[in-house]
Amino acid sequence: MPFGPVVRDAIRVVPTDRAEAGIEGLARRSDEQRYIALAMQGRPELTGSRAEITSRAIDTYVARDAIRPQLDLIGRVASDGLDGAFGESLIDVASGRAVSATLGLEFSLYVGQRAARANWLAASWRQRQAALRRRELQNQIVVEVRAALRDLDTARGQFDAGRAEVAAADEGLEGERLKLEQGKSTPFRVLQKEDDRTAARTRSARAAADLRVAEARLQRAVGSLGKSRNVPMGRRTCGSDCR
Repeated sequence: MPFGPVVRDAIRVVPTDRAEAGIEGLARRSDEQRYIALAMQGRPELTGSRAEITSRAIDTYVARDAIRPQLDLIGRVASDGLDGAFGESLIDVASGRAVSATLGLEFSLYVGQRAARANWLAASWRQRQAALRRRELQNQIVVEVRAALRDLDTARGQFDAGRAEVAAADEGLEGERLKLEQGKSTPFRVLQKEDDRTAARTRSARAAADLRVAEARLQRAVGSLGKSRNVPMGRRTCGSDCR
């Protein structure tokens, strides 16, 4: 390990990508409505709330159906034995000689139905509560998307300021080196300019990292973080512990 008791001199940390790459293609505040629409489609919480509302609607329909009067269609087909000895009657039944059929309607209405009405009202309230929770979740997602876009704009401004600071530090260092060649400066002043450039580059790199963090927060608010990071989102396979 690099931090163990024996450290090899050849170990170096090599970044595989640059935080500054693709900065120009990041989202902006003017795309707010587009990202809100994407969040309404991509957030898994909204998919779950939609399924809950559907389930509550079914419960309400079943409870409401229990209040209504019931009309049943009843039919019966049978084979009876004719008048005679037991054996002959049994043969008649088995052969189906004397077939009889009945068809009728049965109407039932429970007076009062207080329990059924109470169940229907409770199911209706649960359905309304699910709809309110979904509305609250949608409002929360809109707030998260707007906050993420605002943070992204702030991080972009800090990054642009950091790049301008690095450019100014480079120019200052180059100018100080020219003065040193002309005998109008000292090595100490050049070293100071080099320190200023190093500090400016450090702040610029930190601003670039903050910009990437803000981008990830926006992707999380939209619901596309896993897809953008190529995280497999396959279904969970059921093992022996599943019931």
